[in-house]
Amino acid sequence: MKDSSLSGPESTRFIHEIVFPELNNRTNFSVPKEAIPKDIQCKLCKAISTDLSEFNKHARQKHRCSYLCDVCSKVFDSKEDKANHLEKEHVKEFRCEFCSKMFWQQKILNGHIKDKHYNRKTDTLGVNVEFEFLNQLNVSSPQLKRTFFIHDIVKEEIKFKNTQKENEEKSGDESKEKTTATSAAIISPFATSTSPTGPMKCKLCEEIYEDNKTFNKHAKNSHGYRTLCKFCSQVFFDKPTLEFHYMIKHDKSVFCRECSKKFWEQKSYEEHCLDKHQKY
Repeated sequence: MKDSSLSGPESTRFIHEIVFPELNNRTNFSVPKEAIPKDIQCKLCKAISTDLSEFNKHARQKHRCSYLCDVCSKVFDSKEDKANHLEKEHVKEFRCEFCSKMFWQQKILNGHIKDKHYNRKTDTLGVNVEFEFLNQLNVSSPQLKRTFFIHDIVKEEIKFKNTQKENEEKSGDESKEKTTATSAAIISPFATSTSPTGPMKCKLCEEIYEDNKTFNKHAKNSHGYRTLCKFCSQVFFDKPTLEFHYMIKHDKSVFCRECSKKFWEQKSYEEHCLDKHQKY
């Protein structure tokens, strides 16, 4: 049974709207228009979804919207109306770069790559491609067309300087030790998939977090970015694009953000940075 609120002309219209969570940008970091966080809000119950694929699942389960466009989430009365809309209003924009086949959605493309171009035994792509080529595919969103991060990797060097007052015992005072600590943050262009090379500094508020898990929680709660890579904290704007990122980036545990080459061990990654990029 359909939700009663879908009767009439609304049954062939949208039941969602885009809402923008508070960004809370307290620095000079410039956020491109395409990278501003946004959520999908249901007009019927005000539920929030991360992206259209999540909203579609909500609409089907909660409001019994059986005929929902998978691309734009428009609601229809029949399967035929939905099919006609898809053919007339949308084009296949998602291209498989390994065989040139086109698809309606990133989600469908992901399934195709897993079935046709992925080696499930080794958990790696089953095609020979250069890392630079994979890097070109690894965009945070089709609209942004590049990778997007809201953090820097930093290294903290803590240096302690001890000074002690002399001859205080002669005057009957207790001896005291004064310790001062200073820290310096060194920005690195690299990130590892299992653990960062140092604490993670938020570009929007300059708060520092010790690992990806705590940083990703901060990005979600404080800045509205809900979809981040659990390994490297690259920002995404829909889950299917993030899943594609996992397939092409994180089959091995450590990767170089500079050239996208991947490694099994941190030690190999560090040797690569020194040898190929003269930095670490």
